[in-house]
Amino acid sequence: MRKFLLALTPAVLLLSAGAQAASNGEIEITASVVAGTCDVALSRNSLDLGNFSAKKLGASPIDKPLADTTGSFTLSLNKCDKPEAVGDKANVIVSGPVVAGTKNIFNGTDGDSGIMLSTSVDKDKYITNGEAVLIATAEATTPAGKTDLTSFDNQSVIFNVGVASHVKDPKVGVIRAPLLFSFSYN
Repeated sequence: MRKFLLALTPAVLLLSAGAQAASNGEIEITASVVAGTCDVALSRNSLDLGNFSAKKLGASPIDKPLADTTGSFTLSLNKCDKPEAVGDKANVIVSGPVVAGTKNIFNGTDGDSGIMLSTSVDKDKYITNGEAVLIATAEATTPAGKTDLTSFDNQSVIFNVGVASHVKDPKVGVIRAPLLFSFSYN
């Protein structure tokens, strides 16, 4: 029995190596060359807004969040490169999957309801997928002719979120909205 197993070992190794060698892998690597960078920090990495009845959600205005479904989180910038000129802008690009037929109701599951996002500065303007949200603008901090500018470090914005539906008869299901906030300089 032992000789039989020893005789099979090379065959098994060859077959497993062949199976590994037959597999192909591909990865797409991306990067951006930008004028400046900042680290983006969120005050929380998840936010549970709770449970809401489909009937109540369907009775609310379409494409508007229910008033009692809101939550908030803060986005801050850290370790930023120094701005180069007065008027330079620090933005974050908001991206994530959206409900079919919408640009601003975020949901990564197959549903007709999702999350709408706004800032505390402009609560009634809902952010669309791919939109740049202004966080800060560089201003001069010293007399004219000097190059010291306000830093983008520790600048922040509060985001408000709420549950909304794109239809009057929303499907029952889970809303999961993975959002990506990417720093953008100018």
